[in-house]
Amino acid sequence: MVLARRSDEKILRDLKDIKKHQEEDKQIQRILDKGGTDIIIDERGICTKTMKQGNKIYLPRVLLHSLASKVHQLYAHIGARKVAAMIAEDFYKPKIIREVAKALKTCDSCQHNKTNKRAIQGRTQPIIPEGPNELLSIDFIGPFPSGIKDYRYILVTVDVFTKFVQLYSIVKATSHIVFNRIIDDYVKKYGVIKRIQSDRGSQFTSKTWRKAMQNQGIEIVFSSIRHPQSNLVQRYNKEIGRFLSTLVGRKHKTWSVWCNLIAEVINSTVNETTGYMPVELQTGQEARTHLDAHRGSSAAEWHMRRKTSRSQRKYNENRQLNARPR
Repeated sequence: MVLARRSDEKILRDLKDIKKHQEEDKQIQRILDKGGTDIIIDERGICTKTMKQGNKIYLPRVLLHSLASKVHQLYAHIGARKVAAMIAEDFYKPKIIREVAKALKTCDSCQHNKTNKRAIQGRTQPIIPEGPNELLSIDFIGPFPSGIKDYRYILVTVDVFTKFVQLYSIVKATSHIVFNRIIDDYVKKYGVIKRIQSDRGSQFTSKTWRKAMQNQGIEIVFSSIRHPQSNLVQRYNKEIGRFLSTLVGRKHKTWSVWCNLIAEVINSTVNETTGYMPVELQTGQEARTHLDAHRGSSAAEWHMRRKTSRSQRKYNENRQLNARPR
């Protein structure tokens, strides 16, 4: 947790001097010389770009590489699109995804741990939920080396609609333990689940599991045989494995320490499919990230706050949609 949230004093100092960096940026100065209604100098003397989401600070080129690299490290080496999306919430930079991708190509850890192992697959017919908690995708990862509290497995849950992820470190991969984690923790925190999708492992085909789900009023859905990709959680299992490879390193028995962080990173970064952070759609509240802690009254610290939270608007839209008679 400390490693993934450590502040970088140099970047913070550079952000405080962003006005000076803008004045030294030739591209920004050329744009200002040409004029235009969408590029303005605010009351602090900082160059901003007028966007639909509000005014955003024009990011000087000299700061892009260091900021992208730091966000990449803070959030457990997420990809260029997610890094760009996080930076774009506060800053404007033309072709930012391409620029961030260039900056992250030099990451040594990603070069060692990120490889493309996906084979070409045929078309599939997914189950499409219409709201949060309609379909929860679950699976196990493990066994891992026995470490803290003798944990050996991770129970992964993914809300298929919101893409909200929870990771539970568990000792054994049994139906009883899964039931306790889902009912005693997940349901109490995030609400009643309508359906649960899993593979056909013995834990999920047992009479004990079927009876427990029936008593809770939860429908069981199984993944297609020999097509595990039909279960969304499989996609996240690979991503979680990549996170662990990057964060754990050679200290294999510490893997369970990172589970909460990995879930936080996934839930508090914009999902490419929905365009929102999973935690926004699941709870209706905008995530407070590490970068938010540095936003304040100083001119270094970034942009005028949005008057209406886009996460709350999206949550309200989903509630209205689900409330309509079918």
